[in-house]
Formats: sequence, C-alpha cells, structure tokens
Amino acid sequence: MRFRDIRLGSLRIVVAVVAAACVVASVSILGGAAASPAEPGASQHAGVARSLLRDFKVFRHRTGPRDDARTATADVTTASLPASVANTIAEDGDGNQFGIDQSRADDVEVSASANVWVVPGSRGVCLASSAPPPHQVSYLVTCGPLASAERGSLFSTDGPVEGTPASVTVVGLAPDANTSSVSVVASDGSTQQVPVVDNVYVWTGTGTPNAIQLLGASGHSASFPG
Repeated sequence: MRFRDIRLGSLRIVVAVVAAACVVASVSILGGAAASPAEPGASQHAGVARSLLRDFKVFRHRTGPRDDARTATADVTTASLPASVANTIAEDGDGNQFGIDQSRADDVEVSASANVWVVPGSRGVCLASSAPPPHQVSYLVTCGPLASAERGSLFSTDGPVEGTPASVTVVGLAPDANTSSVSVVASDGSTQQVPVVDNVYVWTGTGTPNAIQLLGASGHSASFPG
C-alpha cells in the first residue's frame, strides 16, 4: 500500500492507494505485414485502456480530448480539471506511471456538495474530488492501476480532520456492474446503501467504515476494508 501526503496550508490529507501488479503486453507488427483494421472509436480513445472503456460508462461518455463546446452527457459536465489537481498528478509521477491523459478528465456531480473528477489512462486511473463539509481542504486525489479499478478497490478515505467532528469521507470508483449503489459497512456495524453516479460514489459518516462492499468488473462480490 502506497501513501501520499498532500499538504494544503496547515492541513494534511493522507491518501492510501491500493497497489496491484499490472502486466502490459505489447504487440509489434513487422514490416510488410498488414495491420488489423482499427476498432471503431480507437483513435478517439487512444490514451484510455480498453478495459476502462468496457467496464466504466463514465469513460465512454466522450469520444476525444476535451472540447469546451461539447454537449454534456448524463451527470458528466464540462468543468476543467483544477490546475492544482493536474499539478499533483503530474508532480507525484502518477501521470507517467499510469499513462494518465488529463485531457480526458471529466467532472461527475455526485451530489450538490460533492464533485469528483475522473481521469483515465492507458495503465490506470485517477480520482480527484472536492472535499465536502466539514472538511476544510480543497481536494482529495488518488490514483491506481487498472487492476484496482477493475476489482473495485480504487477509493480514498479521508478524515477525521483536526478541529472537526470525527467525520470521514470515502470517494471511490465502481465498475458498471454496480448499477445503482454500493454498500458501506459503517463503524457501528450498520450497512448503508450509497448511490453510484457515473461509476462514482461518495460516502460521509462518523468513523472509518469497516468495509466497502461492491461488485468487481467481473460481476463477483468483493469487500475491502475502509
């Protein structure tokens, strides 16, 4: 497990990223051999892994790099990735490690108080979210490999923040198999159904949750410690 310490003023967020081994296979076409016909949409999604396009509808909303004149689809808007988030992804090396294409970042409005940017890549994906009250910080940023996204284990846990109640926020990415919600087992043992909006969910409660329960891209049930 890899930890990233993001400092904003006098406050600090520690984000844990569940690391998974990824194997990337490359195929070379020798000179003189006929190339296979391009898959429809392949050129538009050149920087996005096929598994992300297949298993996460949020990455299928757009057909190319950001165009401010494009029409918003569902709950995905045209808001630009904040410069501070873009810099964090680049400076931490996640952009290169996971092949992140920041031009394909999209903003998902999960609720009136929670917006989450999803940024796909060829080897992984990043999430960046505005921190909801009572947190007095700007953004939570977490990135992970394709395997974590496919399993459903790509999420960040934040809090409690010094000087506030023991409030904790979980922001995560859920595959298409989770059509409406994921389950969060709270610290008191109760289970809460959390809505999934364009593959993104946000839970805020008291204390670190015991578990996040959802379906992986394969459709199998999975549970991860909060």
